[in-house]
Amino acid sequence: MTSTGIKRRMARIFARTPVIIVPLDDGLISGPLGGLADVGGLLRPELLVNIDAILGFRGLLCALECQLRTTPFIINVSGSTTRSQHTKKRIITSINSALRLGADAIAFHLNVSDASEGHMLKTLGHVIDEAEAAGVPVFVIAYPRREGPDGDDNYREMRIARPSEFVELVTHSVRIAVEMGASAVKTVYTGTPESFHEVVRAACGIPLIVAGGPPISDDAALEKAVGGISAGAVGIAFGRQVFMHHSPAAFLQRLRAAVDDLSN
Repeated sequence: MTSTGIKRRMARIFARTPVIIVPLDDGLISGPLGGLADVGGLLRPELLVNIDAILGFRGLLCALECQLRTTPFIINVSGSTTRSQHTKKRIITSINSALRLGADAIAFHLNVSDASEGHMLKTLGHVIDEAEAAGVPVFVIAYPRREGPDGDDNYREMRIARPSEFVELVTHSVRIAVEMGASAVKTVYTGTPESFHEVVRAACGIPLIVAGGPPISDDAALEKAVGGISAGAVGIAFGRQVFMHHSPAAFLQRLRAAVDDLSN
């Protein structure tokens, strides 16, 4: 049974749907790229009006407390950097710390198929137990990803050469998060509304959010967002697509209009 605290916090994040979440956690992961060099300048009112939640690490909330006072915030409690073992996520923030900072939810990143998958599953289980006791939703970032000889292996070759196999892998990743007790799941888009519908179905009604990934053209990003939502996703989480854009506020305005059209 979902606690009242979890329901209330989820309702705050999903006050309007489709939801647009902007992850700003790449500052820890990869460094202050693009608009992350000046996050205060990035998060202007004309940009925030089209955002339903920010996902990031606790330092961001502290630094931008005034600007984010009325914007729901999801604190990522797991972390790694591209400098060392990026695919192995470790706990870096406690749930109590996230609550003291006013988080509406926490996030945990699970890389399915990585050599450290078992360690991450065990950790995620403990995190969900603690979060449920505290009445905090857990957004699980569930990606098919493993450590490769040249860095992250995101199965790009499989996605192109064996798309049905890739869909199966993404579907399994999402189902793992659901079985573990996720309140919502963020995952990669499988390329078409038809294939992503299979992923949505595997989520068994748990809210599914489409991840942005590396920056692409505006039109391709809008197509991804519309495709995912038309397949049953409840929203999107575009980070680099926003903060590395030459005009983030204008892009978000287009994105908001495109996804809102689907609910009218």
